[in-house]
Amino acid sequence: MDSETLYLYFTRTGTFPPAQSALTLKDQELTQGRVGHTVTATNQNQVVIAGGGLPAGGGDLVGSWWLGEGLASLTSIEGLDETTHELRSHRYCDPTLCQQGKIPAEACDFDGCMDGMNYARMWHTATALPTGQVVLAGGYTSDVFGEPIPLADGQGGGVVEVYDPTVGEKVDILQYSLSKARAGHTATLIDPVDFQILFLGGDLDGSATYEIWSPYSGSSGAQPLPDGVPRRHHTATLFEVPWTGTSAVLVAGGQSSTSALGSILVYDVGSGLMVPKPYGLPRGPRTHLSAGLDAESGYIHLVGGFTDAHHTAPSDAIDVYDIHQDECLEGVGQLSLTTARGAHATAVTSSGEVIITGGVAVNGAGLQTAESITRQYVQLGDGESVLKIEHSALPSMMPTGRLGHRSVTTNTGLVLLVGGMQGGGGGNSVSPVLGLDVYNPY
Repeated sequence: MDSETLYLYFTRTGTFPPAQSALTLKDQELTQGRVGHTVTATNQNQVVIAGGGLPAGGGDLVGSWWLGEGLASLTSIEGLDETTHELRSHRYCDPTLCQQGKIPAEACDFDGCMDGMNYARMWHTATALPTGQVVLAGGYTSDVFGEPIPLADGQGGGVVEVYDPTVGEKVDILQYSLSKARAGHTATLIDPVDFQILFLGGDLDGSATYEIWSPYSGSSGAQPLPDGVPRRHHTATLFEVPWTGTSAVLVAGGQSSTSALGSILVYDVGSGLMVPKPYGLPRGPRTHLSAGLDAESGYIHLVGGFTDAHHTAPSDAIDVYDIHQDECLEGVGQLSLTTARGAHATAVTSSGEVIITGGVAVNGAGLQTAESITRQYVQLGDGESVLKIEHSALPSMMPTGRLGHRSVTTNTGLVLLVGGMQGGGGGNSVSPVLGLDVYNPY
């Protein structure tokens, strides 16, 4: 008779304790801090943390870090086992450690690297497939001076790799590239059967396009966005279209090379049409905002962001897109964040609660606070009920401020916070956050 080991993970509700291994009882930390990375939950109970960048030379964030300036891109992949909360590094380069025997010789290749991505990349995308694999596409790489370079193949297309945790954490370069190099774009799985992914924006040649890509057939070719406006650091949210049996992708905000954007596009998966909407974000243009879908209420919450392309003016705005009405609602309870923030992270729990963490404050510092958006059904006197959306600041603070981090809801229902930088503001320097924190919404 086969036996299974049951691991129990205890944490207080509504707090942000460190992620702790159930095997060693040690707090888990990244081997390398990072910003511009990806964090992806797979159906193999693994959270895959890939790539990103660190300030070149170990210095401060300088220049337009959201465009890869001043960052040294990373090849490393780290994976968190959701069952044990054990973090493993799948890519780390340091020939000195190999020579000193601190990394086993059999794990070191001729560059002094453990296995990981074939290309260093930041501001790329990572898309989980139903097979448990993760598709890694686009992004910037960097030169020795921390200058961003488009990550492209010999024909100028965006290089695509796949990470397969079922085959010894192997990372392969796929046969088919994107039609063009992209960074700061979005990638949305729109067909889980044929593995079709919608890649949108981030064009490194300054154009404004999207494409449908599949590992089986490659790219459909770059198609022009209907508004003709280049965009990156926007949101792209997949949702089910009510009463149709089809799905669509809401694309909101972002930035061109000169300004934040307030426009909204919707890609209809059934018809293959990209439609510009006559309305925009009611609270105005914003870039590096976040989106959270509460499927039960049918609301997509578009949260925070910067009102300028230089990332100097964070916003407290919360806009609400109503899937049933196909419109952005005006003045839904006059929702606003308690604290203006951009480059924050948003995750949605199984109950539909939208958890908003960290980000850049008005003074440029990484925020330690968190907020939430919840739905409640208020009973009326006639026995009917009405949906009410509420916002509140969470009473607990994160152990440290974070900006440029990522968050994801794991299969166990916890919200995991990964990477980013701490400090900043008032001339203070920043440093990478190595520790992983979890939030228990139950």
